[in-house]
Amino acid sequence: MMKAVQLHEYGGPEVLQYEDGPRPVLKAGEVLVRVHAAGINPPDWYLRDGCKMLPPEWRPVIPFPIILGTDISGVVEEVAHDVEGFSVGDAVFSMVRFPSFGDSKCYAE
Repeated sequence: MMKAVQLHEYGGPEVLQYEDGPRPVLKAGEVLVRVHAAGINPPDWYLRDGCKMLPPEWRPVIPFPIILGTDISGVVEEVAHDVEGFSVGDAVFSMVRFPSFGDSKCYAE
């Protein structure tokens, strides 16, 4: 388990919940980063609000709960077997895949 800021429904800042969440399981080509800092960007609050600025037919289907965030910095904690160029303990920063609902866990420990 890890601590994470998660959404279980759309809404304002009050829907953000700091709670336990499942620790991500690595897939091929991925690294697990212990996030030390995460940026907040317009796509994060658009998504938190349910993407209301988009026509209904363009709004993404989100499997709740979801952890927002794309811009991160932290330390590599685990590396998938096929990843080259990263090692456990490397300090990193990244713009995690966006949109990538349910895969990236940025606002988390």
